[in-house]
Amino acid sequence: MIQLFHYCLFISSILSYLSAISSLLTTYVHPQLPPKLEIIWSRRLLKTAGLCKYMMRTSTHSNGTPNQVRIAQILLSEKVCTTAERVRDTLLHEICHAAVWLINGLNDGHGRHWKSWANRVHRVWPKLPVVSVCHAYTIDTRFTYRCTGCGVCINRHSKSLDITKKICGHCRSKFELLINTPKGRMLRPSLAAQYDKRLLPHCSSNNVTKMPCELEKYQLSRTPDENNRNHNVENGLSNMFRDLRVK
Repeated sequence: MIQLFHYCLFISSILSYLSAISSLLTTYVHPQLPPKLEIIWSRRLLKTAGLCKYMMRTSTHSNGTPNQVRIAQILLSEKVCTTAERVRDTLLHEICHAAVWLINGLNDGHGRHWKSWANRVHRVWPKLPVVSVCHAYTIDTRFTYRCTGCGVCINRHSKSLDITKKICGHCRSKFELLINTPKGRMLRPSLAAQYDKRLLPHCSSNNVTKMPCELEKYQLSRTPDENNRNHNVENGLSNMFRDLRVK
């Protein structure tokens, strides 16, 4: 419950900084980029950190001639971009895609034009990690299905696997449902329910209400460091780009 609370604060705090960060990136990467790229948080991106959508909008001039305008939209995954560093690196990666589409006028994927923009970003900010083609982030999921025979694990963001019908493709054994706790442990639902009652298999998340006693326990268990965590996330993002110097 506490981890979910701070994650929501993290998402909301970054949203207030995305516009300023986008303006900073487009200013130093290339002045032809729009001053404010549209950046959207996506809940549908479960394994991809980010995505750059290419769009073409057609309008008509007063003299009747058509005019085509290229538009780029950057999507960030709520499930993968869970730290300030991931947001920063993903934005740099996707803004290179946007530059290829808006300036070069191509859909180049990770070809030579994209690599050229990635090298430009590295020259501008040499202290940052090199913009890579793909990420190697460990994606935190809420649920894990573990085979009772060979022990193979399947991670899921939701309880989408019916363990009464599905079996392991390796050893043909059944799966058991485990809950991933904030401390990195995998517990059975009966034990994990002490962290969040919505994790009980027979409970629907829509029918479970937050009890006043739970709120009282959370308020009493908070520490001064915990109260400042959201403020530190906001300062971390702003300081990350403010301290950079353009050569």
